[in-house]
Amino acid sequence: MERGDVSRRLHYLLITFSLIGLGAMVYLPLELSNTVANSCNINSYLNCGTVANSQYSSFFGVHIYIYGWVFFSLMLGLTLWHYFVKGKKIRRAAFYSLFAISALGVVGAVYLIYVELFLIGAVCPMCTIAHACIFTMFGLCAYMFRTSAHD
Repeated sequence: MERGDVSRRLHYLLITFSLIGLGAMVYLPLELSNTVANSCNINSYLNCGTVANSQYSSFFGVHIYIYGWVFFSLMLGLTLWHYFVKGKKIRRAAFYSLFAISALGVVGAVYLIYVELFLIGAVCPMCTIAHACIFTMFGLCAYMFRTSAHD
């Protein structure tokens, strides 16, 4: 497989996981407002409502899922920018921004997993989907960095 094919596939994967994560973050407020079927509250431990109604559900007065919207939208936009832009310097800047945002996402996800498991005592399935997407996207960015597929 040629380097261009690998780079294209990595971009497609980043786009896919950005959209999955964004979908989970868009679905979450619908679930909490009872707009859609209550499928996120499985039992007392796997329960989006318990997590969302905790004191940890907002940061500086902004719901955590809104930070998720921003994160996944940024990842999607930076991935598309990196894929379509032609100049080497601009592509490199786009990639380093993508890599940095994904690393910040990992830090945030680790903190939120800690909060769910040890402070709240419940896990939000939609948040878990978002966390898995964040870790996967960081892994893809790290692979791109290591193999120079970002050039």
